[in-house]
Amino acid sequence: MIPTPTDYIILAYLADGPQHGYSLIEKLTQDNLQSVASFSVPNIYTALRRLYRNGAIGLKTRKIRNRPDQKIYSINESGREILAGFLEDENILRQQTRFRFDLLFLLADKMESGAKELWREILAGFLEDKNILRQRTRFRFDLLFLLADKMESDAKELSDTVSRRITSLSHDLECIQQDWRETEASDRGLSKMREVALRHQIRFLKSEIDFYKKLLRELKE
Repeated sequence: MIPTPTDYIILAYLADGPQHGYSLIEKLTQDNLQSVASFSVPNIYTALRRLYRNGAIGLKTRKIRNRPDQKIYSINESGREILAGFLEDENILRQQTRFRFDLLFLLADKMESGAKELWREILAGFLEDKNILRQRTRFRFDLLFLLADKMESDAKELSDTVSRRITSLSHDLECIQQDWRETEASDRGLSKMREVALRHQIRFLKSEIDFYKKLLRELKE
């Protein structure tokens, strides 16, 4: 089983004690976990069933008069082992943040090539797409901080994980800068709009690296 961010969230909250699905969803909503992981009510129940099938959580049924039976979920030893692996999960540590809105600049590039009318139609549809315009960027790595208390992570564990995140971001930054250099040196060169998209990615990555380096110093104090 490859755990998802939602799986880690559920296991961390069940580590506080057994809960039924509705109370779990209430707590996740109150703590604004949707800011770092996209989930819905059906998504939570699907994840609970998957975790149960894979032996990560237990399930007991509580009888309630004149109401449907209540399912109570609890974490078990297998679930605790999965949760302990959160700090080593490469899918979390190496998350690449992509900004769909940057497609605007890459599509604008295409308008300079042939079939301009077709690309104008595509661009017009893009600018009306609310899923693009209102994209909410979620940073899965922030789960590290939101779940730290529940996982009882100490400063050294957090520092080590943040250091690895810095290494991952630095690698991404070097790849993008290399792409810039190679494209600029190629026959086609670097278009203005592609340069805008690359500059955005570079600025974001540098900002993230600076943030985590500052945090690392604070954790080590």
